[in-house]
Amino acid sequence: MRGCGRVDKEFRIDINGLCRFSYPFALGAFDGTHKTMEDLRASLYAEARLRERIFIFANIFLPPLRQQTDPDFAVSVLVGDRMPLAFLNQLRVLTDAVPGVQLVIEPEGQDPKDLCTRIFRRMRRPGTDLVGEFRLDDDDAVALDFVARSRQAGQDFRVPIIERGVAGVDFPAGAFVYFLDDGIVIRRLVKAHLSCGQIIFLRPQSSKSAIKYHHYRMWQKNLYISLPQEMMYLRSVHSHNVSGVEKIVKTKDVIRASESQIDSMIKARFGIDPVALREGWTDLHP
Repeated sequence: MRGCGRVDKEFRIDINGLCRFSYPFALGAFDGTHKTMEDLRASLYAEARLRERIFIFANIFLPPLRQQTDPDFAVSVLVGDRMPLAFLNQLRVLTDAVPGVQLVIEPEGQDPKDLCTRIFRRMRRPGTDLVGEFRLDDDDAVALDFVARSRQAGQDFRVPIIERGVAGVDFPAGAFVYFLDDGIVIRRLVKAHLSCGQIIFLRPQSSKSAIKYHHYRMWQKNLYISLPQEMMYLRSVHSHNVSGVEKIVKTKDVIRASESQIDSMIKARFGIDPVALREGWTDLHP
């Protein structure tokens, strides 16, 4: 169910997001290390892994969505139809408690671009003039004003976006949250072209979706706007990452700040209490 925020009746912009929560796509669609779907499911649905992913989802992904300053958005959380029932039920309870967020259960083994495009297109409302689409992993987060700032960017640049048919808006300022065996470390940084800091605007009748545009290459052939003024994303780094995200941060990307300064920024920008987050992570690993 979509949030109940005010919609501009003169120029309507949908803001829609997609989160892929440990969904087993067709073999070879991601890291290519699994030989069978059974092997892939065993890896994704390992109990210890799902326990940690649900903790991060509940404490990183959901809190900023629950507190969005503009509640007129939709986020679909994609899961596989063979996820262990106990964890699936936990996700149902968590997503049902956040307006605008819905759980989408799909048969496993589908092509990622085709499936994600179908889900994105189902979220587009009739009569909308422009659609902004973003994608997150279940361990990412967007700032409290992500929807509001994205919608404003769509309004500000709507003429060239409509003329070209597609455009990317990049929010390169954010933070990486390192979930370690002995605690949590947060580093503030500026890093362009991350999927968790990007939204793609399209005409609502487009057959494509945000998933069709590679986030690192979007700027090369399309209108691309960078808005670095505020911290807009959190990206988690932990033992379950398979994208190599921990290797892309360079020293020049990091903005030096004390732990207390960063904690204050995280609380103000994302509505997350880092102290409580660290305590919960410790309790999960007695």
